[in-house]
Amino acid sequence: MEKSHLIFELSPWFIVICLIIGAGYSYLLYQKKGPWSKNTKYLLAGLRFLLVSALSFLLVGPIIKQITNSIEKPSIVIAIDNSQSVAEVVDSSTLAGYLQNVDRLAKQLETAGFTVDYRTLDTLGKGGTFEAKFPFSHHVTPLNEMLQQIQSDYEGRNLSSLILVSDGIYTKGLSPAFVPYNFIIHTVGVGDTIPQQDINLRALYFNKIAYQGNKFIIKAEVQNHGYIDESVEVVVTRGQKIVRQQGLELTRDNQINNVTFTLDADRKGLQNYTVEVRPLQDEFTVTNNKRHAYIDVVEGKKNILIAAKAPHPDIKAIKNAIEKNQNYQVVRFITGIDQWKSENYDLVILHRISERQSPQPLRNLLTKTPKWIIIGARNEINAFNQSNNMLQIKSLNQQHDQVTPVFNNTFSKFTLSEEVRKFFEQLTPIAVPFANYQIMGKTEILLHQRVGSLATNKPLLAVSDEEVKSAVLLGDGIWQWRIQEYYNDETTQLFDELIAKLVQYLATKEDKRQFRVYPVKNEFDVSEPVVLEAEVYDDIFERIYGNQIDLSVYREDNTTLKYTFVTSENNSQYKVSGLPQGIYRYSASTNLGDQKSTSSGQFTIQAKQLETINLTADHSLLRTLSNKSGGKFFSADQWEELSNAMSIQSAQGLIYSEEAFAPIIKLPWAFLLILLLAGIEWFIRKYYGSY
Repeated sequence: MEKSHLIFELSPWFIVICLIIGAGYSYLLYQKKGPWSKNTKYLLAGLRFLLVSALSFLLVGPIIKQITNSIEKPSIVIAIDNSQSVAEVVDSSTLAGYLQNVDRLAKQLETAGFTVDYRTLDTLGKGGTFEAKFPFSHHVTPLNEMLQQIQSDYEGRNLSSLILVSDGIYTKGLSPAFVPYNFIIHTVGVGDTIPQQDINLRALYFNKIAYQGNKFIIKAEVQNHGYIDESVEVVVTRGQKIVRQQGLELTRDNQINNVTFTLDADRKGLQNYTVEVRPLQDEFTVTNNKRHAYIDVVEGKKNILIAAKAPHPDIKAIKNAIEKNQNYQVVRFITGIDQWKSENYDLVILHRISERQSPQPLRNLLTKTPKWIIIGARNEINAFNQSNNMLQIKSLNQQHDQVTPVFNNTFSKFTLSEEVRKFFEQLTPIAVPFANYQIMGKTEILLHQRVGSLATNKPLLAVSDEEVKSAVLLGDGIWQWRIQEYYNDETTQLFDELIAKLVQYLATKEDKRQFRVYPVKNEFDVSEPVVLEAEVYDDIFERIYGNQIDLSVYREDNTTLKYTFVTSENNSQYKVSGLPQGIYRYSASTNLGDQKSTSSGQFTIQAKQLETINLTADHSLLRTLSNKSGGKFFSADQWEELSNAMSIQSAQGLIYSEEAFAPIIKLPWAFLLILLLAGIEWFIRKYYGSY
């Protein structure tokens, strides 16, 4: 419905002036006799009067104010919990009956004047149309997320109420009972609130990484409902082979037992271990009796050698910080105290010992192994200058400065947290050579020196990746930093982060391949796509795009899936969807010039099975949700009562008013009116032979 009003920018009395102008102009033009009759003269004078008056009127600037009223029909959202937990306890024919009841209710509401919108866990952010069949297979139940999304989508709109069909079990996010919603929620409780006779493998606990040749533990948590004085077998299989099995006695109802298996990490690579509780008679469901443990068996820990001329507290502080990471093990070598261990080392830390002072096996190792040099007060600076290409120390009078660290914000080799950067501001000073320093090659400064309150550009800790990765700390005594942090905060987290990040950077071998394809993470959930990142480089190691990449994905049963994609600057990733859980290998290839380059790896896909942990419906949560919002709770056999309750709800529309202002001079009909008046007058004058 529309209403229009005429308003003026100037006084409405200007209309009288417009009429006077039109009359005067018409009188002056047609006061003389022309080649037409008297009546025709009056007609022409009238047309000219209307034309000039209309033009003058438009110059006054009249505006039409239009008020448009629209009515939004009230909406009712029917939200259906289509999670796996519902399908586990409700048979398919009963679920089909529920959907038929939903369809009948929706048609009744539409007849009563409501707009009906559907939501499921698969359509959280969008409305949908009703489908007679859809899978109850969603792997998690974020009830609060669903309701919050509906509240956001209908903000400022005419949402009358919401009907939630659910078993009341939520497996993700907050409990909806503790979150306020600004609409009425009617709930329909499905499922069984009485615990069924069942054995549930609730969880597996294990380390995701094991070292080849070592042993590792898988701990299974088994919950019992309804079985007393029974025994059950828990088995661990790899492929088709049983590697461990153990009996479990079920002595009481609702009992939780832990079963621990110790296994051998005898195979390198990703391993899929299946833990299963053998089903018992009359068990309600067996879908929650089995879980998978995916364990990456790696070749061994990275070896870090700390070599020193004498014992020092720094050695213990650095060793403790490094060994917090299970992937590293530290070997200590103090000349005259420890025996040399001839091993393959990934990093050598030289503490107050020059290469010239080190034994021959260590010197041989330093030519090709990354190293971190820590210079002490009595280090031979000349020997250091001769054996490195990072920086040169030009000592002044064999003196030392007491300095504190200042973080270099332009450092780019790796990142440190903001807390660590602030940590540097409060540390005690350490002794460094009083000298001038010359930075060489690709060396970057991580920490500068601060003398007193003056921050200098002299290096305290520098890093280089020229040929072999190297680092140099121009002073010892950093053990004090670790003690100081523990004294202040009862933790050594920030000091350990600095050491861990530096060691990780130095000990990690750079990947210089021109073609790489790798998953963005090692482990994906079965509900998400596998995302593979592709990187292609030219001969000077600049990234290039537009290469066609052939990708093969191999399942555990050796079946192969083949894909082809082309990289671009805006998208260098490829997504593979719909893969079931398991361990997958992949191989990718592309042409670089005349040569074919390949890249391979593996990833895992896991099903979290959150929906099978608890299958007992929680209708008390649904009652609480309805009571708090002003709605009502109905059981699954009360569809008629729900229909009656909704039939007495009036469909009150929401009226929206919209104002629009339009100058008449811009309206098409105003132009047509002027054109029509001028055209008729011109035609008549032309007809009688006048211009």
